[in-house]
Amino acid sequence: IPVRRGWYPFILYPFQVDVIDWHDRIMATDDDETGKADGVLEKSRDMGLTWLMVGIAAHGWYFDEDYLCMFLSYKEEMVDSPSPKSMFYKLRALLGLNTRVPTTCHAPGTPYHGAKLRLL
Repeated sequence: IPVRRGWYPFILYPFQVDVIDWHDRIMATDDDETGKADGVLEKSRDMGLTWLMVGIAAHGWYFDEDYLCMFLSYKEEMVDSPSPKSMFYKLRALLGLNTRVPTTCHAPGTPYHGAKLRLL
């Protein structure tokens, strides 16, 4: 059965859960002159890591006090542009700030139909 185009819930792969656990461990470590609490994550394409990190940032923005994060890319337009590939487009989609992105999944005949697409 071909997958229909559209917005689907972000169901995590096990390696993505490992990335969230890694991120949480780093954030729980006090930063000091030895470089503790820093982390670098290399990624390949089509692994959902940009969506994952944007989701972590959106969660931090909603729920953490004095949350600060930065988005970096090899091109400025990949950070903030109207393109669905940009990180801020993804952030606006998760936060519900982009009205073109639906609030629930429309996938009749699948278990995802009606599932929530945004964090809140």
